[in-house]
Formats: sequence, C-alpha cells, structure tokens
Amino acid sequence: MKKGIISIFFIIFSHFVLFAQNRNVFFYGPISSSKDVATTKLTSDLFYSQLESLPGYNLIDKRNLTFQENYISDISEENTLLFYTEIQEDGTNWVCTLRLIDSITKQSHSKTTTYDGYYRILMEAKNSLLELLNEFSLVYNSTPATENTTHNQNISSLTLDSISGTWQGDTLISKIVILRGGRGFVIYKNGASMNISVSIKDNTVIAEQTSRSNASFFPDLPREIALVVASTAEPIKWTLSLVDDNTLSGEKLTLMPSGNEATLQSVAVTWKKTQSN
Repeated sequence: MKKGIISIFFIIFSHFVLFAQNRNVFFYGPISSSKDVATTKLTSDLFYSQLESLPGYNLIDKRNLTFQENYISDISEENTLLFYTEIQEDGTNWVCTLRLIDSITKQSHSKTTTYDGYYRILMEAKNSLLELLNEFSLVYNSTPATENTTHNQNISSLTLDSISGTWQGDTLISKIVILRGGRGFVIYKNGASMNISVSIKDNTVIAEQTSRSNASFFPDLPREIALVVASTAEPIKWTLSLVDDNTLSGEKLTLMPSGNEATLQSVAVTWKKTQSN
C-alpha cells in the first residue's frame, strides 16, 4: 500500500515537473513564394521576438534554414516543439500560416489567417501566436501559453513618453526624433528635414508627415520623378507596433518607384531606439 502511494506521488510529481520545465522550440525560417525576401524575413523575426518574450519556451534559432518536412522525423526530443511560418501573397492579400509540431508525437497544429495588408500581420503577430499556442495546448493537453508578466515588466506601456527619443531604421533616413507631446522630426541622409506628428491609437504608433512635401522626402525615387510628384504627394505615414522597449516594427506608406512612375506603396520598416529623451 505504502509503495502504491509512493508510486502515485512520483507520477504526479513527475507530471508537475515535466510541465514546469521550459519547452525547447526549434524555430525555422519561413516558407514563402513571395519575391519580397526582406518582408518575409522581417515577419519571421517579429514572430521570433514575440515567442522569445513568452514564458516557458527556450528558442533554438534555425531561421537560417527554411523548414522542410524531413525535420519532423529528424528530431525526437522530449519537451520539444518545431515552429515555422508560411507566408504567401494572394493578389492584394497576404496569407500567413503558423505551424507548431510536437517532436515526439509528431502531432501538429496550424493557424491560417488572411490579411488585407502586410502590416496587419505585424500588428496582430502576438495575438496570432498566443492563439496558436493556446489552441495547441487545449488539443494536446500541454500547458497553455500566457504572456510573461515578469518579462513584460521590462517592456514599458506604450505612451508618447515611453517612445520619445532618437530612432534609426529607414535605409535612407539618418534618424527619427520623437518628442514628448506628440511631435517629432525626421532627418534624411540627403540633409532634408521633415516635421512629423506622433500619436498612439489601439496600441499602434502612427507617425505622419506635417511638413510641406519636398522632393527630398522621396530619395527612393529618381530625382526627376520626385520633383514632379512631390507637390501632390500624400503625407508619408508610418504605422508601427511596439516589439520591445527599443524596437518599433510595421510599415511606411510612401511613394516608391514603379517602372517609370511613382506609386503609393507600403514598405516594411523596423526602428531601433538609439537614445531616450
């Protein structure tokens, strides 16, 4: 009887320890038919950062390897998962699939969402990831995913004060300065300076050009085209989400070259804070 009680206690204790341990996650590079390699890489990097911020997961960085099905049979380790994303363009829409695989049982669970713009993937990355992890835990009886409150104590609440400072990120921009009070300015590498307004709506940072348009604000365009279109151009607009205290990621809506013309396009951007105000 005593041995039976000890055995039951051992099983319960072992079960507790198993799920108290962190799970290893092999995080692979995305599968995509899109020619926009920079965009798919940015998306994969964002999901990596979001998963890394959650408790209970040790990430094994395999982003330099595009996921292949044979990896499933190659890895059979306790308490280990495989993760990758699949990103496809469908006309003007983007189809994003997240897939999670248990390395022992080989059971997998996926979540596919169609977005009307690439930036929506970035804006909803954390929620999509949490939904996948929780659905996986409910189906396969593992521990549900929750946001790491301890970790997130290191991430400021999103306010104009918390994001004020100097940022870098756009290829042809020297720096972006966000001031307290919802104002800021952009300094281009060509010497041009642009005033911007900065606001926060639904946990999204919106930075928008307030200066009168100038051909120098469009360094991606041939100069002769920029001079023609600048006077009637829509204000340049950045829509960004907070990845961590020092990273904003999202898209810039601006004029970009399209053949011999300029068209309004969304460009993936990531800003890194270099100095706080």
